Amino acid sequence: ERMKAFVSLLSVTLLLLCSYDHDKLVYALASPPPCRFSLSYNVSGLLNDPAIQSRFITDVVYWEGQFHQDMVGYHAKTGLSLDGTPIDYQTGEPTGSPHLFSASSKESLHITMMALALSGDPYAQVFFSPDAPSEAPNVIIPILENKITSYEYFNSKYPGFGGYFPWYSVANGVMEPTSDFVTSTPALDNGQLIWSLYALIRIMKDTNMDKNLTQRYENQLDMMTTNALTMFYAGDGKVRAVVEIKNVTATPPLQASNYASTSPVPSYLDDPYEGELFTFYIDMFAKWPNPTEREKLWVFKRALLKSVDYNTPQGPVTLQKGWWFSAHEQWKIMVLPYLEVPICKQVFLNCEKARTAFSAVNNIPGMRASCNDVAQPGQNIPDYVSDAGIPALSFVDESRSDLYTPYGSFPLLMTSRPEGLVWYHAMINNTKMQGPHGSTEAANINGTLISPLLTWDTKITSVVAMLGGTTRIVSKALLDDGVLDRFTYVANREYSMAFPSLKGANVTIALPTAASKVKGTLTDFTTCTARSLMLAYC
Repeated sequence: ERMKAFVSLLSVTLLLLCSYDHDKLVYALASPPPCRFSLSYNVSGLLNDPAIQSRFITDVVYWEGQFHQDMVGYHAKTGLSLDGTPIDYQTGEPTGSPHLFSASSKESLHITMMALALSGDPYAQVFFSPDAPSEAPNVIIPILENKITSYEYFNSKYPGFGGYFPWYSVANGVMEPTSDFVTSTPALDNGQLIWSLYALIRIMKDTNMDKNLTQRYENQLDMMTTNALTMFYAGDGKVRAVVEIKNVTATPPLQASNYASTSPVPSYLDDPYEGELFTFYIDMFAKWPNPTEREKLWVFKRALLKSVDYNTPQGPVTLQKGWWFSAHEQWKIMVLPYLEVPICKQVFLNCEKARTAFSAVNNIPGMRASCNDVAQPGQNIPDYVSDAGIPALSFVDESRSDLYTPYGSFPLLMTSRPEGLVWYHAMINNTKMQGPHGSTEAANINGTLISPLLTWDTKITSVVAMLGGTTRIVSKALLDDGVLDRFTYVANREYSMAFPSLKGANVTIALPTAASKVKGTLTDFTTCTARSLMLAYC
C-alpha cells in the first residue's frame, strides 16, 4: 500500500512538472520515462484527463520506439521491416537471432508510422527520434531511401511479381522471397501495404519532400495499381487471396495468362475484414472494363458480412460477425475512413462494446487477437495462434481462450480512445508485459507464461491506433482524387444492407474488472521493474 501511495504521489508531482498543449504536445522530462511506466497511471486519469492521456501515449510511443532498432524491428541496410525478435524470459532483452523475414503487412505499419511522423504528428516523431522529435524526418528519409531501393531491386529481379511482395527474407542482405513464397504473393498483406504507400505519397507531396524520392514511391504505387487486375482478378467478382505466378521473371506488360488461382482449391478474398482493403483499392483505382464488373466484387463478398447480437449485462448489441472475432480483423478501420460513415461507426463501436463486455463478464485480463503462442522459459514458441477470438461472435466455433494480447485493444482505441487506453493499460500493467523494448507479444490469462517475442503486429498496431491511424490523411487524399464519394457510397450501402437495424445504442463500453487482475507466478523483467520506476524519477 505504501508503494501504491508513493507511486500515486509521484504521478501527481510529475503531472505538475509537465507542460502540455491540449492533446498534441508531447511532455518533456529531463530523462526518459521508465519502461515500467504503466504503474504510475490509473483508470480515472486515463479515462477522464486529456493531459494524462497525452502523457501516457507519449510514454507508450517512446518505449515502443525502442523496438525500431536495427536487427530488432527493422533491417537498416535494406530499410525493410523485420517480423520481430525473440526476447529473454528474464531480462526482456533481445536474444538469439531476429526474424530475418517479414511481409507487406509489417511494411505497411513501418511506412504508416513514417507517414504520420512526416505529417507532423509529435507522437510519431518521438517513435523515431525520442531525444529530438523535430529531427524525425532526418531519421526517416535514409530509411525511405533504403526501402525503396530494396523494392526496386526486387522488382528488377522478379518483374513477374508486378510490384507486389511475397513474404520476404533479408538473410543475405537483400530482399528475396521466402522459400514458401517463391512463386506466389498474397492480396491481403499487399492491400495493407498499398494504402500505406498511398498515405505516404500524399504526405511526401504535401510537405514538399525530395521530388526524386517521392517519384520513386509513386512509381511503386503506379506499378501495383496497373497490375492489380491482371494478377489478382479471376473474374465474376473473385479476387485471388493468393496468386500463383508461372514466370516470376516475366517482363511488362504483364499478361493475365501468367497468373492463376491457388490449386487444387482456389482461395478468394471474400472477407469483410482486413482483406477488404485490397478490394476497395482496386474498386476505386483499377481500370475496370465496365461498372457492372466492378459491382460484382461486392456481390461476391456479401455472404460474409453478417450481423450478430450479443447480450451484454446492459442489454443486446448488434455487431459484425467475425471470422474468429480476433481484433486483428478490424485492421481496416485504421486505414480507410469507415468511421466517417455513420452506420459503419456504430457497427464498429458495437463490436467493441461486445468485446469489452465479454472480457469484463468473464474476468479476462485483456482482449483476444491472433498472436504468437506462449512458451515455457528456454523453449521455442510453439506456433502462431490465429483463432484467438470469441466463438459466440464468429463463424468459427472454436477458439483459444487462454491468451490475451495488448493489441487486442487497437479497434477500441480507434472507436473510443479513452476506454481503449484503459484496456491497453490494464494489459501492459500485468507482470512481464513491459520490457526494455516496449510491450510483450502476449500472455496467458493465469499469469504463468508469456510469448517471449516482439513483433510489429502486436506492438505497433496499438501505436497507430492511438494516433488515429491514417484515416484522416487517406480521407483527404480520396477527396482530392475524386473517389471519396465512391468509398462512402459503397461502405454505407453494404453495411446498411447487412444492418437494417442496430441494438445497443445505450450500452456503454465495459471496463476491466478488479477480479480480472492477473495474480500469476511471473516476475517482472529484471531490466524493467517497479524499482526502475522509482530510480528513473528520483
